[in-house]
Amino acid sequence: MSDESKEPTAAEVALVQPPAKGKLVPVLVGVNTLMMAGVIAIVLTKSGHSEARPAAAKEEAAEAASSEEHGGGEGSEHAKGAVGPPLTVKLDDFVVRLRNPEADRFARVSFEIEVAGEPAKACLTAAMARVRDGFIGELSDRTVEEMRGTDGLGTMKTALTRKLGELVPNCKVTALYVTDFIVQ
Repeated sequence: MSDESKEPTAAEVALVQPPAKGKLVPVLVGVNTLMMAGVIAIVLTKSGHSEARPAAAKEEAAEAASSEEHGGGEGSEHAKGAVGPPLTVKLDDFVVRLRNPEADRFARVSFEIEVAGEPAKACLTAAMARVRDGFIGELSDRTVEEMRGTDGLGTMKTALTRKLGELVPNCKVTALYVTDFIVQ
């Protein structure tokens, strides 16, 4: 028999052929990247929750002190043992043109209104068109300068809370929160 008719063995073929480019390394790099992103996301979300809890506790303590100063003391909802988060009504975003003679300026503002209980929430929800109309009137009468900074936002919240009391006097509103605020 001649050497030419002899079939090469698998070891001989492996030595002759160049090694195939492996796909294992890119796959491992991709999996490693995804795992690291997951770990970072978990760490960031857990650290965010741990910092938010003390702030919420401080706000609750401040509200309790405020209700005691205003005579709410033991007769208030919180002191009676109301359990659970406060009831809030989220208003749709407001986009209003601000009062400015030189240029068109717009503000987008979002609010949540905290109410004393389910009856107040139902009352506020029933009067939503009236509330939105009143808020739009108040907001569109402001200039950019009047809305600027902490003082401007505080003044705006005070005016809107007063307007809310006029629009829905039978609803017990405990707080007004600005949840989004952009001026363009």
